[in-house]
Amino acid sequence: MINRKNEELFLIVDQGDHASRVVIMDGMGVPVAWAERPLNTYRPQDGYVEHDPLELLWTVQESLEEVVLKVGSRVNSIRAAGFATQRSSIVC
Repeated sequence: MINRKNEELFLIVDQGDHASRVVIMDGMGVPVAWAERPLNTYRPQDGYVEHDPLELLWTVQESLEEVVLKVGSRVNSIRAAGFATQRSSIVC
């Protein structure tokens, strides 16, 4: 019998304060592919933390492209995606 949970894939994007990560997991929660890009943090003065919005975008995009290449044609098996970000930063 085929275990369909192993065929389904799920995409997770985690954009944190020091890196952007993308993981693809199967239906059993096992990582199938992952990529991470470091992110520069700027502290212009005490109590301030800044990130370059284009760098946020590029690091997520590069990580996405890498995991898609790793899973190849199985990318069509992605059933859902989740996105986690810093509480205070998002680029739309």
